[in-house]
Amino acid sequence: MRLYLVRHGKTEWNRAKRFQGQKNSPLLEEGREQARRLGRSLEGKTFAACFCSPLERTRETAGLMNLNQEFIPDEAFMEIDLGLLEGECFGRIRPELEPVVDQFWNSPETFDKKLTGGEDFEDIRKRAVGRIEEIVSEHGEDDDILIVSHGALLKSILNHYERRDLKDFWAPPFLQPASLSVLRFENGLFKNVESRDDTSHYA
Repeated sequence: MRLYLVRHGKTEWNRAKRFQGQKNSPLLEEGREQARRLGRSLEGKTFAACFCSPLERTRETAGLMNLNQEFIPDEAFMEIDLGLLEGECFGRIRPELEPVVDQFWNSPETFDKKLTGGEDFEDIRKRAVGRIEEIVSEHGEDDDILIVSHGALLKSILNHYERRDLKDFWAPPFLQPASLSVLRFENGLFKNVESRDDTSHYA
């Protein structure tokens, strides 16, 4: 079994370097084209099930991939809830939020959700990986699954299965917009990461 993990295409807030979290930001035309190209690279592939975050940017990415398969919106695959940080520009953070932004990027193991009113990295790991384990148990050995989600959420899945410490959450690779990562499972257990942050379809 393989899990195909796709990040949504590039958005207006990605370009503006703003924290998105669970707020919606429309895809740029560049992001739409990224999604179309990724879909063409998967042409002819059949998935046993397709899931996406219910947020607009992921649903649009899924639709633009044009795979002629139904995507099931699943809140387990929503991006991290960043509370007060959502909509803030990276380079123009309000002074009272600067310490938590420093934690977010530079010491994620200390990131304190009480300062934002949202979630922390352990919260998203639990909900994402918990849902992945359910999906794997519900499908057969030869089933491939597609999930369209978000950068931090997908990073938490990869980090979990690669057994990275939380302090190394942002260690490379950074997951590019509309990138593809593939995990392989055997007998219901994680086997290996077959690809990370694949953007070969950009060309």
